[in-house]
Amino acid sequence: MKRTLYRLFTGMLWLALPAIALRLWMVWGRLPARVAIHFDFTGHPNGWLSPTGVLVFFLVVLTATLITATIIAFRVTEPDLPTWTLLGFFYVIVGILYGAADGIVNYNLYGRAINVVPFLVAGFGTAFVVIVVFLGTRRGPHLPPAESVIAEEAHGSPFWAFIMVLPCVFFTTLAVLAPSRAVKLVMILPTLLLLMAVIMAGSGFRYIFTQTGLEIRTLGFRLRSIPASQIRNYAVESWSAGGGYGIIVRDQSDSPRNGTSQDGRYYVLEASDKGEIGVWRRDSDHWVDLLPWQHVDAVKPGTASNNLEVRAVGTSLTLSVNGTRVATVTDSTLSGGGVGVFVGGDGNQVALDHFAIQTP
Repeated sequence: MKRTLYRLFTGMLWLALPAIALRLWMVWGRLPARVAIHFDFTGHPNGWLSPTGVLVFFLVVLTATLITATIIAFRVTEPDLPTWTLLGFFYVIVGILYGAADGIVNYNLYGRAINVVPFLVAGFGTAFVVIVVFLGTRRGPHLPPAESVIAEEAHGSPFWAFIMVLPCVFFTTLAVLAPSRAVKLVMILPTLLLLMAVIMAGSGFRYIFTQTGLEIRTLGFRLRSIPASQIRNYAVESWSAGGGYGIIVRDQSDSPRNGTSQDGRYYVLEASDKGEIGVWRRDSDHWVDLLPWQHVDAVKPGTASNNLEVRAVGTSLTLSVNGTRVATVTDSTLSGGGVGVFVGGDGNQVALDHFAIQTP
């Protein structure tokens, strides 16, 4: 019932298309040949289109917005507060577009000034509410205390931080140049949001895996907690990055592994279902890159079978795939130990049909 109602309200958004078209059609014969559609901070026009260009502009932008809202609606299986808030955001965007079209008509026909402050407040204010609702309701409960951390990863991107600096500078410039104090105050909100995005992208997101679950943090703030029970009952999405499988050598543990914990000290030489290979050393609760993932033609991607051979002689570790030597690394940290099979990746399943050990 909720899903049907959600889709019904999403479908009602499409009524905005004939509404905007009707608004322009009612005054079509009275619009000037050059319609002012863009204005500077003082309210003077600095951009014009023909009446047909105005109609096409609003219909294209509105259609793109409605298609996005519709795609999201059909991906929602159980509407909740965040998804309803997001739908409300789309209603606000559609309302802003209709209000902009109406304001352009009134300016060009009657000379009525366009006040952009309500549009800015509605757009940025609603976007802020959506972010707060999503962060507040998707955090999950605090995880119980864990005895130790299984693994901890940090993922940041200086590139994306730099990319987001550009709109941050743009909005800061607009806030400084805006002659109206109201506009200045409104522009502070997107500037602060973008500044936070820049800092988060640069510092990265931390993924902390423990026996009780997964916790995701950034800037010391807990974004989300996922209990271990939910992680075990995951579903693999079609866009999953896949997984890897390989051979463990020089394992320092004296007891068999339990198949879940990766803690320990050993080497792993892997191939992936994306046609890549890599070599790592496990150092207690974290991985040390000896050779990060890289593509090699010798690995058959997807579900095809691959024959992996690992040689550990002295400080040299060599990986061969399907009879072709693909990697050789040198590391003197571990000098001896056990062997085993490693499988990594969400929902990754590997069939092992032969495993042999040969000593020098």
